Amino acid sequence: MGRFLNTTYTNTVESLEHGMIHRLDNPFYMFTDKHPVTVTFYNVNDTQTTLDDGTKDINDILTPDTPLRYNKIEKVLLFGIERISTELEMNDFGLEGNEIEGECILPPNTFKPYPDSYFTIDHVTKNKCWFRITKVTIDTLENGNNFWKLSYVMDRVGDDFSPIVEKNFKMISDNVGSNYKSIIQDEEYKFVERLESVCETLSKYYHSIFWRDQLQTYVFKYAEAQFYDPEVIEFLIRNKVLDYGSNFIYLEQATALPETFCIEYDKSIYRNVETRNKKVIHHRYYGIENRDPMSLLSQRLEPYYIVHQCTMGVLAEPIPTYSNDLTKAISAEKEFKDKKYYNIIINYFNGLKPLNDSMIDALEEIEYKNSTELFHELPIIIYILKQYILDTMEKKEPLKQFE
Repeated sequence: MGRFLNTTYTNTVESLEHGMIHRLDNPFYMFTDKHPVTVTFYNVNDTQTTLDDGTKDINDILTPDTPLRYNKIEKVLLFGIERISTELEMNDFGLEGNEIEGECILPPNTFKPYPDSYFTIDHVTKNKCWFRITKVTIDTLENGNNFWKLSYVMDRVGDDFSPIVEKNFKMISDNVGSNYKSIIQDEEYKFVERLESVCETLSKYYHSIFWRDQLQTYVFKYAEAQFYDPEVIEFLIRNKVLDYGSNFIYLEQATALPETFCIEYDKSIYRNVETRNKKVIHHRYYGIENRDPMSLLSQRLEPYYIVHQCTMGVLAEPIPTYSNDLTKAISAEKEFKDKKYYNIIINYFNGLKPLNDSMIDALEEIEYKNSTELFHELPIIIYILKQYILDTMEKKEPLKQFE
C-alpha cells in the first residue's frame, strides 16, 4: 500500500482486538486470575427434595429423615476459593473463631447449583470441611454463556456427615464450553471408559497384525498371497479410525487408484457405515496384481494384489471380505448367537440400539490373527464403538437440572 494509505498499524490493532474478542470464547478466560480447586459437590436434587418453603434453618432438618436429597458430582472445578484463615478469641463461652465464608465461581454451562447445596475440597481427606451454599447468583459472559457466583459458608467439620445421594455424576472439565457433556452420570462414565479402552486395544491389535513398516500401510494375507484393500485404507483415512489419544498414524493410499474408485467406495459397506444406511449390498471382490511402478508395493520381491469390485482378476475365485450373513442380518435385524460381536454392527445400523456387556465381552473371545475377515471387520467395529461414545457424550438438549 502507498505511503499515505498504509493501514498496517490499523490492521494490527484490529487483529489484536479480534484476538481479544475470540479469547472470550474460552469458558475459563474470565477466571484465569483465580485459582481452581477440585471439589465434590452435593447439589440439591430439586425433583426429589420435599422441603417446606417455610423452613429457614437447614440445620434443623439435617436428620436421618431429612427431606433434602442430593446429586453427588465429583471432580467439580470451582474458581476463586480463597485460602482459609480464621481469627480466634476467648469469650465467656471459651475459645471461638469467626465465621468462614467466601465466594467462588462455577464455570458456565455445567449444571445449575442450588442454595443449601454442599461441597468438600478433594485434597482435604481427614476432618472434611463441609461448605454450604448460601446464595446463588447467575451472570452472563460476553459470548452469552451463563455462569454462577456462589456464596458459601463453612457449615461443619468432620466425617460423620453424609448427605442422602440420589444420583452420582462426574464432571469432565475438558468438555466445558464444547458440544460434549461436561457432566455425565457414573454409569455413562463407566460405559464410555470401557468403550475407549476397548477401542484403544483393538486399534493396537489391528496395527500389530496388519501394519508393514516397509510398506507404510496395512495389508492382509489370504491363500498364501498378500493383499492391499484401498477401500479399507480410505475408510481408515477419512474417519481417523486408528487414531487414538497420542497415537497418530500417517496413512495414505499406497498405490494409484482408478478414476472410478470414488464410485466403488460409495457402493461399499464402508460408505454404508458412515451414513448408517442399512441397505448393505454384498459385493464380490477380486485381487488384481499391483502394476503401479511408483508404489512401495512394487518394490517388494513378493507380489501384492489390489482388491477391487470387479469380475476380472488374477485369482479364479472372489476374496472373502465381510460375511454375507452379516449383511443379511443387518437388514433383517437378526441377532447373532455365535458371533455376538456382530450384534454391535447390527444394533448400530438399526438406530444405535443399546449395547450390552455380552457384545463387548465377545470381542475378547476373538482369535486375533492375520485374516481377511478381521482386516475388514475390525475397522468397522472400532468406528461404531467410537460413534457410541460420541452419541453418549454429545449434548442433546438444553442445560437443565439432572432428573
